Amino acid sequence: MAAKAAFDKGDLPAAQSHLQWAVENAKEEEIKAVARLRLAAVLADQTKFDAALKQLDANRNAGFEAVTAAMRGDILFAQGKLADARNAYSMAIAKTEPEADKQLLQLKLDSLGVSK
Repeated sequence: MAAKAAFDKGDLPAAQSHLQWAVENAKEEEIKAVARLRLAAVLADQTKFDAALKQLDANRNAGFEAVTAAMRGDILFAQGKLADARNAYSMAIAKTEPEADKQLLQLKLDSLGVSK
């Protein structure tokens, strides 16, 4: 809650701090996974792309594979690493169940214009 309030105010360093605390102190792995995803997003918003990718690398929860891969694709795209973004989006599509989510990921993948 504190991280969201800080984010909504535009205080990304405070949001980052709250989310880092959650990653380090949460007891449940699912809570840690969500906190890592949100922390990666906040880091990416600050153009701290390498730190964001490290958070995604540490996110090993099987229930979050698709969203982690999709976020990795977004970050790699922001870095201009189009071939790597393509691989990440392809992995996200492979791990995604709902068809609507797959269509959004396919749109992102197609927009890269990078050959396989």
